[in-house]
Amino acid sequence: MFNNYPRPSEAEYEKNKSKLNALNNPVRLNIVEGLKNKEKMNFGEDYIENYSMNTHEIHRYLIENNINIGRQMLSQHLRKLLEAGLIDRIRVHHNGNGAVPMIYSYFLKEDAFDDLLLDLNFFRDEINTFVEIYKNSESRKCKNNCVVTVLNGIDKGKILTINEDETAFIGRQSADRPIENPSLLVLSRSYNSVSKISEPHLKVFNKNGTWFMLDESSSNGTYYSNKELKKGEAKEIPNNSVVQLSKGEGSVKLYFTYNQ
Repeated sequence: MFNNYPRPSEAEYEKNKSKLNALNNPVRLNIVEGLKNKEKMNFGEDYIENYSMNTHEIHRYLIENNINIGRQMLSQHLRKLLEAGLIDRIRVHHNGNGAVPMIYSYFLKEDAFDDLLLDLNFFRDEINTFVEIYKNSESRKCKNNCVVTVLNGIDKGKILTINEDETAFIGRQSADRPIENPSLLVLSRSYNSVSKISEPHLKVFNKNGTWFMLDESSSNGTYYSNKELKKGEAKEIPNNSVVQLSKGEGSVKLYFTYNQ
């Protein structure tokens, strides 16, 4: 897909290194994520004010994501992202007499990640891999089935196709249950924080034309949109969504897609 891509210059390499250094922090990653979410919610808006976030909004977003930092520390993180060329800002309020300080609104630059993704070989390779994964997932979709694809780890690209009259089970490899069953997605033992298939981490089924997932008793939880599913409570699976079984090392991310 990206054959003979030009090698980055020394200056471009330093620029990319600066971006990577800026992203090497959970607070700054959350800020970038918040700005990206705001942009997606207001996609197509012509005015920056409609898809930017001021410091108060960013601070509130971080608190909602369990990150509590002071305003001064927030300013330092924003300055780091500005210097790296990942974000930009506009002045949205200023009292001429100086009684009220300037308020800036921040937004993600359009080309924030272009060079980072394209100049580095391993990122380009990953883009190629995910393009192929997406194509394979789409090719498996039929009228009423659901396609589940592994997105990370040793089983990346592994696919389970679930018919609407089937109940599928997802879990880590175990000797207690046969792995040739077509309604099982059996993951490698390297996903060691995912529950064993003998006591499945996740159940997937269709009810009245709607796809659901159910975590009955996993040890480390199931997460969608950064929120843990309630044990024993079925939740509808949004189309084209990513669900994570467990968190951190040994977890797995799954992509769900189906025809609507």
